[in-house]
Amino acid sequence: MSHKILVIEDDFEMLSFLGILLHTAGFEALQASTAAEGLKLARQMQPSLVLLDIMMPEMDGWEVCERLRQIGPMPIIFVTALRDAQNRSKGMVLGDDYIVKPFDPRELIQRVRDQIERGVSAHASPDSAAQEPKS
Repeated sequence: MSHKILVIEDDFEMLSFLGILLHTAGFEALQASTAAEGLKLARQMQPSLVLLDIMMPEMDGWEVCERLRQIGPMPIIFVTALRDAQNRSKGMVLGDDYIVKPFDPRELIQRVRDQIERGVSAHASPDSAAQEPKS
């Protein structure tokens, strides 16, 4: 089963590139070019992870992130051109990871995989790890 990755990005070229990149890496890419469309898709599709731009019209990525947190537990990786320390710090507090454009595609895919793995580990049953073998 491939994981659904929601990309919320207002730049159509970047949105398309990320969709192709994710698909090539074996993920199902859900794409939204507006914050409203992204929030609607998040509610409907319950993605495994969200790649989120910050600088978008109508609603910025910070607000979208807060609204996504109300929808359910899903890792959020900010993918943005904002590279200053203040924004990076804010992004790491509000989101789960932060990557600056331009980025190495292999690094982005590895970060997506790492976040999904963390999510799977965090949601693993504590009973399964604590069970002792029967004698």
